[in-house]
Order: sequence, then structure tokens, then C-alpha cells
Amino acid sequence: METTQALATALKNNDHHVDIFFVSSYEQLTQYLNEGDFDIIWSSLYHISNNENSIHIPFNHKWVQEHLEAYNVPYIGPSAASLKIMLNKHRTHTKLNNANIPVPKHIYIESLSELKAVEGQFIVKPCYGSNSTGINESSIVNTPEALHTQVATLLEHYNQPVIIEEYLPGDEYTVLVLGNGYNRKCYSIINTIDSDNYIQYPVITSDLKYQRGLTYHKPVADLKATAEQLADQTATALGCRDHVRIDMRMDKDGQLKVIDVNGIPGMSPTLGSRSLAIQQLYHPQFDKHENYLQLVRHIVDSAIDRYDIKTKTSLQLIH
Repeated sequence: METTQALATALKNNDHHVDIFFVSSYEQLTQYLNEGDFDIIWSSLYHISNNENSIHIPFNHKWVQEHLEAYNVPYIGPSAASLKIMLNKHRTHTKLNNANIPVPKHIYIESLSELKAVEGQFIVKPCYGSNSTGINESSIVNTPEALHTQVATLLEHYNQPVIIEEYLPGDEYTVLVLGNGYNRKCYSIINTIDSDNYIQYPVITSDLKYQRGLTYHKPVADLKATAEQLADQTATALGCRDHVRIDMRMDKDGQLKVIDVNGIPGMSPTLGSRSLAIQQLYHPQFDKHENYLQLVRHIVDSAIDRYDIKTKTSLQLIH
């Protein structure tokens, strides 16, 4: 809710009328869609759940975005169909690979009985994980025994499929993608983890993000252009809209490969939004407050232009 309130303040400072609507059921959402007075919605939710820490995504249920689409309600962010691909790492990799966009080789596992002996260095991840949940240095495995242990641990703990992904040992890049079509802007950074925050493998974890254990810098010109072109191709292939972040790593041969796409990136100005950190790096002439206003304005204006909304906009934030 703190982030939602910060967004509301920023939107009001950008001369929008804003209401916050807290929902705990789809019945509440449906009632509001029938009775509410607004031009566009910005939802922080994929789906409505009593478990705010859950990373198990019910792909067979209707998501918030599908309800909005059923009511023909304009909203900020990717479509439900696109989000369902982005939240499933197996589907993301498959979709991008079919579009000839470089991704790590991976194996999709639903049960331990499917696991075959393979040789190499891998990173094991929950298939539907978000915010680096379930990922730490133990996720990197080099032997069949370690692979078996890590797959078994994730299957039991998270009760969802896992992916066994080719480990990419190079630098990790994040590209902030704002806007749509010809008005899309991409801003790339290299994520650097201080050596005190890992033993052997510089892996970004949930704790590391909140402990501010990451520093960011711009890539050199040629790698910046490569990363941003790859992000633009990825955003187009997945139907990304308005605001997404795309993570990629460099393999042992120096090729960047897409590893993750975040369809609803965090926007907290206090917990350490990577989108805001990137915005500040590229616009150092503004202080943190003004950069937050600029970032929020860009995201909302992109959606307003996409829907061709011409009136002074009233926004509804769903939390």
C-alpha cells in the first residue's frame, strides 16, 4: 500500500485525479467496475489472493487484467495474455526462442521423475517465481547430484514446476523499457554485486535487492546498443506495453541472452525500485523526487496515448 500511495501522490502532482481501490475479492472488483467513474486503471495485482507472499500463479483462473478486458476498461501495462507468458519462464523462453531471440537453453521439469542425468553448469529456478524468489548461490549446480538436490528442494518447497537453465557466467544487464511502438525508449544498465555479498557466484537474490546490495552503471556504447536492441525485440515479441523491465546475462562467448521479463515492475520509491534507479542514472539533472514524477508521468502518458484518451484523466489504482 505504501507504493500505491506514493504512486497516487506522484499522479496528483502530475495533475491527474486519483482514487485508490483496495480489493480482496473478484466480487468487489466487479462491483467497482460496474459503478466506478474513471478513465484508466493501474493495477498492482496479477490476481486476487489472500496470500500476499504467494508466487504460485493460477494460470487457469481469470486475472485482474482479464476482468478489465471483459469490461473494456483501459488499463496500464501488458495484456493478460502477455503477462501469463512473462510469469511463466518456460513459456517466455519458448516464445522468444521461436522469435529467434537469444535465450539460455533450458529444461522444464514438473516432477522429479522427469529429471534425467545431464552434464554442465546450470541455474535452477521456480518456473513461476518473481522477485528472484527461490534463487540463491545454491541454485547454481555443477554436478548431477547437486542438480537432483536443488530440483527436489524447489519442487517440494514451492509446489510448482522448475526450469533447469544454462548458467550464464557473464555480467547481468537490466533494460528499462518505457512506452510503445515508435515512442518506446530503452535504458540499459549493468548490475554489479559487491564482492562482500556473494561467495562464488554473483547471483541477484530477493534479499540483495532490499539490502541495496546492487550498484548500477551504463554499459559501453556498443554493448548498450546491443542490450537495448535485444530488449526492444523482446518487448515486441511478447507484446509488452507501457513499462516493463528485461533482464539478460552474457554467456561465456560474450553473447547477451534474455533471462527474465518483468511485466509489472516494482515502483516503490523507498524499497529500491530498479526502474527508479535506472531513471535516476539516465537523468542525473533531476533529484529523486522529480525523477519519480518523470517516470510515473512517462508510464501513464504512454498508456493514455495508446488508448487515445483525450480528456483530463481520472485514474484508479487497484491494490
